[in-house]
Amino acid sequence: MRETSTQGARTQGARTQRARIQEPRTQRARIHEPRMQRARIQEPRTQRARIQVPHTQRARTEGSRTKGPRTRGLLALTATVIIWSSTFVLIKAVVEETGPFTLTFLRFLVALAALAPLARRHGFRWRMVTQREFLRFGLTGTALYYGLQNLGLMYTSAASAAMIQAGIPAVTALLSWRLLKERLPIVRVAGIALSVAGVLLIAGFQPAQAAAQSLVGNALILGSVVSFAAWTVQGKKLAASVHPAVMSAGSIAAGLLYLLPVTVLEIAVTGPPRISALGWFAVLYLGLLSSALTIFLWNFALTVVDATLAAVYINLVPVLGLLFAALSGETVAVVQLAGGGLALLGVWLSEVAGVPPAAAWPSAAAGESGKSAPKDSRAASAPHH
Repeated sequence: MRETSTQGARTQGARTQRARIQEPRTQRARIHEPRMQRARIQEPRTQRARIQVPHTQRARTEGSRTKGPRTRGLLALTATVIIWSSTFVLIKAVVEETGPFTLTFLRFLVALAALAPLARRHGFRWRMVTQREFLRFGLTGTALYYGLQNLGLMYTSAASAAMIQAGIPAVTALLSWRLLKERLPIVRVAGIALSVAGVLLIAGFQPAQAAAQSLVGNALILGSVVSFAAWTVQGKKLAASVHPAVMSAGSIAAGLLYLLPVTVLEIAVTGPPRISALGWFAVLYLGLLSSALTIFLWNFALTVVDATLAAVYINLVPVLGLLFAALSGETVAVVQLAGGGLALLGVWLSEVAGVPPAAAWPSAAAGESGKSAPKDSRAASAPHH
C-alpha cells in the first residue's frame, strides 16, 4: 500500500512539474499578445490606403488649376498681339494731322505718366535717365524707332509697314553676329536670307499712283527696323538684371529728351497741330494700351506660358497688321503677300535653328520684356508698336 501511495505521489509530482513546464507557453502567448495589438494598430494603414485612392481626382483638380492660369495667359498674349497689330492702321489714320514726332512725343508722355509709379516700385529713379545706357536706349528704342516709323507711315501703307517689321529678327541676328559675336547656325543663316529677301521685296514694291513716296516711306520703315535691332543688341545684357518696368520708364524718359527739341521744331515749321477726337483717341490708345497695358499682359503671360510659345504669338503681329490694313480699306498687293510670306518663313527657320524669334524683338521703349525664369530671358523681350 505504501508503495502504491508513493507511486501516486510521484505521478502527481510529475504532473505538477509538467504543468510548471507548460506554464511558459501561457507566458509566451502573453508575450505574443502585443503582436496582435500591433496588427490592430497597423489596421489603419488599410484605411489610409483607402483614403489615398482618389489620386485621379487630385490630378484632375491640379490639372484644372493649371489650365486656368494658362488659359488666362493665352488670352493675355492674344490681347497683346491684337493691340500691337492694330497700331499701324491707327497711326496711319492720324499721323498727318498730329505730325510724326508730335504724335510720338505725346504718346510716350502719356505712357511715362502711366508707367512711372510702377517703375518706381521696382527701383526706378529719375536720375537714371541721364545714364549712358538709358540715353542709348532712348535714342534707338524710342526716338529713332517710333519717329522713323511714324514718319514712314506718312508715305507708305500700313500693310507695307507691318510686313517690313517682320524683318526685325533677321536684322537683329545680323547685328548680334557682328557686334556680339553670336554664333549663326546654317539654318538660321538661311532664315535670315529669306527674311531679308521678303522685306526687300516689300520695300521695293512701288504702287503706280505713289511710286516715289512709297519708296521713301518703306526706306524710313527699314531705318526704324535697324534702329530697333540696335536697341535689342544694346539691351541684351541689361535686360537680365533690370526690371522691365524700369527699362521701359528709363528708355521712354530718355527718348522724350531727344524728342522734345524735334517736336518743338516740327511745330515751329508746320504750326500747332489741330488734333481731332480721333487723334486724341490714338494718343491715349498708343500710350495707355500699346505702351503700358501690354507690359502687364506680357509679363503675366510669361509666368504661365513658355517663352517659345510667346514667340509664335509675336510673329503674328505683322500678319494681323496686314489683316487690319486690309479691313481698313487698303489694297494689299500679291507682291506684299509674297514678301511677307518669305519674311515669316525665314523667322520660322530661325526658330527651327533653336533660337526663339522673339529674342530679336526687344521690349522697346515700353519694355514688354518680362519675367521668364526659368525660361529664356531673351525670348521674354517683345516690341510694342
